[in-house]
Amino acid sequence: MMLDVELAKRVRQIQHASGKRWRNDPANREAIRQYMAAHYAMNRVVIQARRRARLDAMTPEQLAHWRVRIRNYQRLYAQRYRDLIRSDPERHRAYLDRMREYRRRLDWAVKKVF
Repeated sequence: MMLDVELAKRVRQIQHASGKRWRNDPANREAIRQYMAAHYAMNRVVIQARRRARLDAMTPEQLAHWRVRIRNYQRLYAQRYRDLIRSDPERHRAYLDRMREYRRRLDWAVKKVF
C-alpha cells in the first residue's frame, strides 16, 4: 500500500528530474495525475476518514470558510473538466466522493449553526 510520504517522494523525484519547468511538461503532469489517482484508489477509505476527522474538528467559522472554498472549487472544476469527468468513470467516482462528503458536511454544518 502506497503511503502519502511515498507519493510525495515520487512527485519530488519527478520535479527534480525535470528541473524548474516540470509543471509545464505534459508528460510530468500526466505521470503525477496517474500516481495520485492510483494513490487515491488504494487509500480511498483512509483518505475519506482523515478528511472527515478534519472536518469534524472545525469550528462553524472554519466550516463556513471551507464551504465557500469547496463551492468555488466545484464550480471551476466542473466548468473545466465536465466532459472528462463524464467520460472517465474512475475520475467521476472520485469527484462524486468529494461532492458527497461536501454535501454531508454542509448538512451537518447547517444543522449545527441553526
